Amino acid sequence: MDINLEIWKIAQEKKKRAWLALDDSQLKELAEKKRNIYVPEVKEWLEKSGISIKFNSMLQVGCAAVGTIHFWYDVPKKLAIEPLADFFKANFPRFIDPRVDYKKGMGENLPFADQTFDFVYLENVIDHVPDYRAVLQDTFRVLTQGGYVHVSINVPTLVGRICYAPVNTALFRLILVISSRYIQQKIRINSSLTMLVYSAGLKSSKE
Repeated sequence: MDINLEIWKIAQEKKKRAWLALDDSQLKELAEKKRNIYVPEVKEWLEKSGISIKFNSMLQVGCAAVGTIHFWYDVPKKLAIEPLADFFKANFPRFIDPRVDYKKGMGENLPFADQTFDFVYLENVIDHVPDYRAVLQDTFRVLTQGGYVHVSINVPTLVGRICYAPVNTALFRLILVISSRYIQQKIRINSSLTMLVYSAGLKSSKE
């Protein structure tokens, strides 16, 4: 699943054009969706799984402009890493929370010390990076002992197109939440996401 770097660079330019094509109402709608649906949804899943949501530090890898991390209000230390950080800060300053330390960088080489974050959030990013193995491995490097990683992939589906046509989305979110202590099912685990984790060389401590 590794992506040729030149193809990735072309995709980044397309990403810029796609974001610039969004009007203010669409950006506000996306922000409301992150605030009112995505964050409560993940918090509910974590709590149902017996995982405390009282994180002291959080990192979002690949957060674009309207990053979900902006709406985790109760986390005191929040950082975001994004290859197009300069572009998003220049063009969408109203949608970037100044309380988030927003840095330019790549998920394959996170500019943070080992065991820095209690919670690392990868939302629809793992399938858009040049080297997902390196991203997952470096994610676990910066995760504290006992911390958690959230991984989600947005997948277009026919059911989504039918059910969510009124809000112009056709996404089914595949979710994987894994602990730094061991790789195991925590909330809803999908076999394709599990395969990504294992192919990155991360294995359960029980094996």
